[in-house]
Amino acid sequence: MGKKNPCQSIIKGIDALVQLGIFICVCILCSLSSKEPFKSHIIGDINNYFYESSISTDKQCICSNFTFNHTCTEEELNQGCEDISLDKLKINRSFLRKLVSDSFCDDMHDSFVRNKDKKISYLFDLNYGLIRKFSITLLVLTLSNIPLTILFIFIFKCSKTCAIFITLLAILVWIARIVISILLFYNIENGDIQKYDDFLDCKNVKTKYFDKFSDITKLRKCFLAFAVFSIISEVLGKLGELCEIPDDD
Repeated sequence: MGKKNPCQSIIKGIDALVQLGIFICVCILCSLSSKEPFKSHIIGDINNYFYESSISTDKQCICSNFTFNHTCTEEELNQGCEDISLDKLKINRSFLRKLVSDSFCDDMHDSFVRNKDKKISYLFDLNYGLIRKFSITLLVLTLSNIPLTILFIFIFKCSKTCAIFITLLAILVWIARIVISILLFYNIENGDIQKYDDFLDCKNVKTKYFDKFSDITKLRKCFLAFAVFSIISEVLGKLGELCEIPDDD
């Protein structure tokens, strides 16, 4: 086995801090996902969520010699009406991005109107149930590093079979952490957290009202911090191996 040098000791010290950061992030994820914020909130007065001018007037529907400040309905399209925004899309790409944004905001406004008296979780499926399960599993796997580290300290005092078993167990825990981390990332990104963030960017949304649900964005930021710490830990592990000094023959 290679000899240790000061570089390796510094790397291990930094990695210990990184592991602490990982542990804290996982604990926060477990805490934030313990209660879905939208589960008990019922959609009430639409004016609680939007300012009065909620519908965009950038899109116009042309029917014969008449122009209407809204996108064409299916019935209007069947009657030969034409959505003027379709022509603008070919001319101005910046308008395309704006139109998509406005369309999303208008759709969200309509969704709130149509689903009044329903739970707001009907509009935003955040996958909190799965996120909670994977966060707890990740916490257990993270905590398992402590007994494994203690076992590694005495690894050379036990039999060869024992040493192989401990090494294999550590590898399995490492693989499990990666798999669970990927599943956690998938469920966070596959849910409607990004949709909710985009919704808050709509100019006619009363964002102050939604400050009570700030834990939703905190959860995503916390996971990103966890992912960054995990990548740093892997890099430090490789650097630690490079810092090993080979045994002299």
